[in-house]
Amino acid sequence: MNETYLQQVHNFLQHECWTKKHTQTAVKQRGEVFTPPRLVSEMMDKLPPEVFTDPTKTFLDNSCGNGAFLAAVLERKMQNGIPHKDAIKTVYGVELDLNNCNLTKLRLSLKSADPEVMKIINHNVICADALDSNHPGWNTAGFYWSKDNAVNIDDLRSPA
Repeated sequence: MNETYLQQVHNFLQHECWTKKHTQTAVKQRGEVFTPPRLVSEMMDKLPPEVFTDPTKTFLDNSCGNGAFLAAVLERKMQNGIPHKDAIKTVYGVELDLNNCNLTKLRLSLKSADPEVMKIINHNVICADALDSNHPGWNTAGFYWSKDNAVNIDDLRSPA
């Protein structure tokens, strides 16, 4: 991937349009506060660099908001030579607010017109309650994509 393309990806993923002002209702009802880009980058820097070079390493943000963490993972994977379509196959997000979920999907799509890219993103980014396995948002994929991976849900829960 050439330097110009990667700079365009960076500019798109980090554009200020992704940061919205929170309504008092969103803050009060859901505790909605987006992580500032500088802090996201700082946290990504703490991960071993090889997690961004492995095309099979998956990432989950179970309260993805505007997709800041998922966008940072996508960008770093692409900077390490992993093509966009392969990189998005490894990022998963759950977001309760439909508007935020749709913004995350658009952000991760990089405005791609490829139907396969949108199919992957629509599968991997779900509008659901991350803490409620009965939430209708999980109907298609199963709670934490268990229909795809035959995950034992009990393995995902913290020990009592």
